[in-house]
Amino acid sequence: MNGAFDKSVQLNNEALNIRKKMFGVNHPIYAESLSNLAVDYTFLGQKENAVESIKEFIPIVRKHITNTFVGLTSNERFAFWSQHNIVLNSTLPTILILSDTPEAATILYDNTALFSKGLLLSSEQEMIKLIQESGDAEAVKMYSVLQQNRQLLSSQYSKPIAERDIDCDSLENISSYLERQLVSRVKEFGDYTRNLNITWKDVQSKLGDSDIAIEYLSYPKNDSTIAYVALTLCKNDTAPVL
Repeated sequence: MNGAFDKSVQLNNEALNIRKKMFGVNHPIYAESLSNLAVDYTFLGQKENAVESIKEFIPIVRKHITNTFVGLTSNERFAFWSQHNIVLNSTLPTILILSDTPEAATILYDNTALFSKGLLLSSEQEMIKLIQESGDAEAVKMYSVLQQNRQLLSSQYSKPIAERDIDCDSLENISSYLERQLVSRVKEFGDYTRNLNITWKDVQSKLGDSDIAIEYLSYPKNDSTIAYVALTLCKNDTAPVL
């Protein structure tokens, strides 16, 4: 079995070098090879190599996600996030927890508990906040219409196709166009992805002396078992505790 992973490490390192030359070290395709290497190193028991690959992978994929999110509608953000969800919410916890590295809790808190779990909700809430604070009456009106369209579509999709009394495809297209205009307009007010840069230290700064923040994570321990862990954080902790 180890021979197969040794061969995989060799091939993934070759792919990593090729992609580095073709795309550079900040490209998501280069990051994909880093993720593959981390998995192989984990199965080979090379924990330090696995952690180093993950630590190089994280900032690349985070920057890619954040930069891409800025120009997407909510449906597009959901579809795009689905491509990266498994790596950050499943593969990452598995590798880091098995590595038993002292950094595991800190990396998981910032990248799985905060960034990944709050990604879709945080960006939507921040957009609403920017619209409300902008004083732009037209933007507020556009968002109100968009919400009405979403509610109408939700109501229609709950019915059998034969009982729907509007053209849902047309309303989807209208809503998508409206939201794209709104996304473009919001860029003028500020960056609605700014909350994605919150870290465990930001959370800790809001805690009182008797407070504790708890984040729950799950990951596949093997093909048939899901493991659950808690990340805790108190005011005087030097780092989150797994």
